Amino acid sequence: MQNEITGRRVLDGYLTETEFAAEIGRSIVTLRLWRRKGDGPPFIRIKRRALYKVEAVRRWIDAQERKQPKAAA
Repeated sequence: MQNEITGRRVLDGYLTETEFAAEIGRSIVTLRLWRRKGDGPPFIRIKRRALYKVEAVRRWIDAQERKQPKAAA
């Protein structure tokens, strides 16, 4: 639902479960498992719908960065 004055939507900046799954190439089932285990990015719930704030998702993705292990000599 758009705000007639500003033209912005209330939930701009949030991804639905489907959108987030598509962005990272994972299934919705995987996202649900992550939420149950407390893994994955933070999310909010409105009624039964999980939403992910884009900025929080970006921070979570950045936090997944790992260094390459050194090769054994």
